[in-house]
Amino acid sequence: MSALKTWEYTDDYFKNNIKIQLFNDRVEMLDSLYKIPRILSFNNVFESSIPLGKLQVDFELLKELINTLDIDQVSEAAKPVYNFYKTFDCQKIEEKTIFIESQNMNNKCYYYTLNKYGIANFLIKNGVKFYNKNQRFSSFFFNGPQEPNLALKLRIEWRLFVWKALGAHANISFNQAFVLFDYSKIEALSYEKYSDPGRNETYGFNINQGLVTITEWCGIGGGDHYYSIEDLWYSDTSIYPKFQEHKAIIRKTLEAAIIESNSELLKDEEPKQAPPV
Repeated sequence: MSALKTWEYTDDYFKNNIKIQLFNDRVEMLDSLYKIPRILSFNNVFESSIPLGKLQVDFELLKELINTLDIDQVSEAAKPVYNFYKTFDCQKIEEKTIFIESQNMNNKCYYYTLNKYGIANFLIKNGVKFYNKNQRFSSFFFNGPQEPNLALKLRIEWRLFVWKALGAHANISFNQAFVLFDYSKIEALSYEKYSDPGRNETYGFNINQGLVTITEWCGIGGGDHYYSIEDLWYSDTSIYPKFQEHKAIIRKTLEAAIIESNSELLKDEEPKQAPPV
């Protein structure tokens, strides 16, 4: 069976060749580093927590699936993403780039770009630029930024850019957008846990305003993993499984820093439950 559509490109960082093919009943993704393609159902594509390949390819793939499928043909988990991209107009997005610096991340900062197909970012450490990760617009709108310490003004601004690109007939409410936190009001939290004697395992959990740090050490291997406050809020306990007993305190601490309900930001704009044209 021949593919309905094929995308091919070379990865900007690893320089390996990627081929993504859309078939009648599946999507196949082949990386030149491997011989066996990754096979995904259409629901797998919609429900993916990360873009499949380059942002432009991922965006075009989602649009192709939406043009092919009725909403009744996708899972409940896939429907918010389906509805989001059904009316999303990437031409309404104006590209913007910022730098995010943090003294708490071992001299790291982020080159963070809002482009027409999603949010791309690179990690810069000691002046050297590394590929980091990308984020779909749907993920940003529903779950917030993945990178720590994005300024409140920019979170409000970028959230509105994405909202307005949905169009007046979107089946999406602004109340579905991610909540806004005042990072300066988040009380610092820190927990540590050690393994049984002899295993030499250490785990740490730390919140410092807009930065969540999860530390894992086993023997001589391990290190710090950095997350945004929004990652912590929307992922429940999946990013800190070793500290689930502190979930209630963590949630209460974050709730105290929520500064508005989503509906208040557009209280003077019409229509109330659909983005402006």
